[in-house]
Amino acid sequence: MSVGLDAQAANSDQKLAKADELFKNGRYWDAFTLYKQISSSDGVYVMKKLEDSKICMVLKHKYEVNRGLKNYPIAIENLEELVEINPFDPNRPDLGIMAYIHAKELQKKAYNQHYRVEAETKLKEASIYYRMAMQEGIAAEEVFPKLKLCEKQLRIVDSNMEFEIKEEPIFTEELQKIEPSLPIERTRKVLILDRED
Repeated sequence: MSVGLDAQAANSDQKLAKADELFKNGRYWDAFTLYKQISSSDGVYVMKKLEDSKICMVLKHKYEVNRGLKNYPIAIENLEELVEINPFDPNRPDLGIMAYIHAKELQKKAYNQHYRVEAETKLKEASIYYRMAMQEGIAAEEVFPKLKLCEKQLRIVDSNMEFEIKEEPIFTEELQKIEPSLPIERTRKVLILDRED
C-alpha cells in the first residue's frame, strides 16, 4: 500500500515540476490543467498557482489583443502585471519595444499640438516611456538621442517661447555600418500657443 502512495507522490511531484516549468515558460493553460490534476494532493501552493495561472491567461490575452490593436499604454500595463506574477514570461522583451514605439508616437503627437500644455504633457509622457524602454533593455544608443531631444524640447516648452525642433537621426546597427556623407539636418519651427478659454 505504501509503494502505491510513494508512486503517487512521485507522480504528483513530477507533474508539479512540469507545471511550474510550463508556467515559467508562459504556457499558462497547460500549467493550469496540470495544477488542476494535482490540486487535491497538494494544498496552498498549488491553489495559489491555479489562481496565478487563471490571472496570467487573462492578462496574456488582454496584452495580445491590445498589442494587436496598437493600444500600447494598455498593452504595457497588462504585460507589466503579467511580468509581476511571472518574471520569466517570454513576452517580457515586448515591454521595452512597445515603450519605445509609444514614446516615439507621443513625441510626434507633441509636435502637432496647438497648445503648450498639451505638448508638454505628451513630451513628459514620452520621456517616461523612453526611460522605461532603456530599463527594459532597448539599446541606449537607440533611445538616448531621442530621450535627450525630448527632454530638450520639454525644457524649451517650459520656458514658453518659440523654438526650433531638430530631428536627430536614429542610431541602428545598419546606420552605424554605413559611411556617413554630408550630414543632413532637417529643421522646422513650431510655435506652441497657450489655450484661450
